[in-house]
Amino acid sequence: MFTVAQVATEGVLAEAERNAYVADGTVLECGGRTTSAGGIPPLPRRLSLAAGDRLVLTRDLTPVDLPASGAAARIGCTLPEAVAALRPGQPVVFDDGAIDAVVESTAAGEATLRITRTKPGGQRLGAEKGINLPETESPLPALGAGRPQVQIVPPRLKLPANGVVFRSNARRHGEQKWSPRNKAVVPR
Repeated sequence: MFTVAQVATEGVLAEAERNAYVADGTVLECGGRTTSAGGIPPLPRRLSLAAGDRLVLTRDLTPVDLPASGAAARIGCTLPEAVAALRPGQPVVFDDGAIDAVVESTAAGEATLRITRTKPGGQRLGAEKGINLPETESPLPALGAGRPQVQIVPPRLKLPANGVVFRSNARRHGEQKWSPRNKAVVPR
């Protein structure tokens, strides 16, 4: 049962004494009249991933439901050029090195990944976590392009959240010599 706490022209604020899980679009009834709840943001969800799982990385940012058991999960990437640049066999690292994956196949606007490493028992991947593409050729200018100083970041070092970091574009601009241990370029 809800109690109306505040009435405004755009709607009402209702309260309850116990927890109630109401999603956007839930139909509410009072005195024989119905209305739909609106303006309720979705709860952030996290995917549970383990070694061997499939994950589809796509440039489509449309929210999707959690996958059925055994089905590949889908997540969007805010940088479509990153998804387009992926090639089979390339590594992909999520959440500051918490999850490792390898690209199995690519299609228009998406790449299917196989999770290769998580912590024992699996790892949860939430929204707005960083994606590191250590062996992917970037079609974009290096993060340090136009700047004389760049810093080499070793693999699995904490990188900025929400970032997509490419390895090799700076090499084309003559900014830094590379060794196999160097994986990402981040401006100082």
